Amino acid sequence: MSLHRGVSRVREDEGIALLTVIGVISVLTLLVIGAYSLASQSLTSNAKNDAEVQAFQVANAGIDTVYADLSTNVGTSQVLAHYDTPRVISVGAGSAEVTLRQEEGIEYIATSVGTAADGTVETIKVRFYYMNLWEMFIAAGEDDDSIGGGQINGNASVDGPFYVRGDLDSGGSSSFTRGPLFVTGNIGTLGGSGTLTTEIGTTADPIDVYVGGTYPTTFPQNKNFHAKRVSNSVPSITAPSLDQAFMDAALSRAKLESCDNVIGTPEFVRGVNIETLSGTGNAAEYPAAIDGAWTRPKAPDATMWYKVIDSDPDDPIILGEGTTSLVIGNTGSFGSWQNDGHGYPAGQWDDFAYDDSAGVLYLEGTVFVDGDVTFNPPANGDDVILYRGNGALVVNGDVTINTRLVPYGTDDDSDMASDRVLGIISASSIELNGDGNYGPWNMCGALYARKSLDFEKANVSVKGSIIAPQINFPNANFHLESDPKLPTFLPWSMPGRDTPILVIGAWSRS
Repeated sequence: MSLHRGVSRVREDEGIALLTVIGVISVLTLLVIGAYSLASQSLTSNAKNDAEVQAFQVANAGIDTVYADLSTNVGTSQVLAHYDTPRVISVGAGSAEVTLRQEEGIEYIATSVGTAADGTVETIKVRFYYMNLWEMFIAAGEDDDSIGGGQINGNASVDGPFYVRGDLDSGGSSSFTRGPLFVTGNIGTLGGSGTLTTEIGTTADPIDVYVGGTYPTTFPQNKNFHAKRVSNSVPSITAPSLDQAFMDAALSRAKLESCDNVIGTPEFVRGVNIETLSGTGNAAEYPAAIDGAWTRPKAPDATMWYKVIDSDPDDPIILGEGTTSLVIGNTGSFGSWQNDGHGYPAGQWDDFAYDDSAGVLYLEGTVFVDGDVTFNPPANGDDVILYRGNGALVVNGDVTINTRLVPYGTDDDSDMASDRVLGIISASSIELNGDGNYGPWNMCGALYARKSLDFEKANVSVKGSIIAPQINFPNANFHLESDPKLPTFLPWSMPGRDTPILVIGAWSRS
């Protein structure tokens, strides 16, 4: 090999090495540029994600504000008024623009547009279901099926919101109007004996239906199914609990109101009366003469506190195990009332009094009975007891109503108002035994039963509201009609009085 050829090979090797180095440097440069680009993109993406999270949190704070407003139970009309124009809510360095509108009946749509500090925007839309318990007929316990195993017998009508836990079947000519109708299970038979005679809604006035299971969708089964719209999302509702603490509080309230010299409750004073002559709050003074010549009789087995019926007031009460019964109707009068000749002028009466000769019951605030209560026709021979006042009868036992029980002084015996509404609370069950042939309504008021409410005769009607785990209709021809005004003057002691049903439905984010 010559020297020239050796030098050439060395130069060739150096050239190859140089090209290799340049290639490696190029690759490293590309990798560095790529890594920088990826890092920059990652930083940008992280910053964007952080801004989106901030905007979402701001928008969610706006939704929380709507939820809090609806939870105050001031009434949906007042809440909606807050959102006549979009509300702007500051959240840290961001802000949310919030609107609320009524979609359909009990459904409301809240829209919150959240803007982060850098201008990033996130929008959340949430559907709310908002109802007042005492606008409805509710057959919904924790575990029990309702309406006697899901079967309605005979000709029946329900006018107003009706909630059923379980299946709904009708074996007669029934109707469900005004709505909405809530059924957590299936809507089955719409009629009896092979005929489809039950109507849900009407052709002229269809109703909203919320049903968790199946419902009539094909002809002829659906020919009487008139739904404005059907939702398979059924709000979860259970009857408000009635426990030992509730009963103890009701007893304490009845004692307090027995000697405060006012008509009604401390929260809802409707006037003055004379329960203690000295004004000292000594409940033992109640039997004293209010005109100097007459001693007021208390209700049978009333304690020192005339609004507490209990044979032994020193023993603690046990939920559902009361032993002192009270019968109202054809068993004598008690208490004092306006113009009865013993000192009260028009518009004044005791918080708990009964005129058997006229068949008028005066009940204000809270009256507690540690046992069963029965209403019978009064001594005057009429099949009706008329009630006056705004009050609740809390019964630590069963309630049996064997007569009509309706407001005093109204044209059709159904016009409840702030001074004419009666609530009945039973720690056990309520039975309606009155004969519906004697008037348009057997009962007007708010009824709450811890176990069940039972219609024991045919042709029975109720205007107002019912809340119970079970509503049993073993006989034909009953009628229920809700009163949308009832929650505005509901007696103070009713369970769930300040607990609206507020359920969050579907939501979306954009």
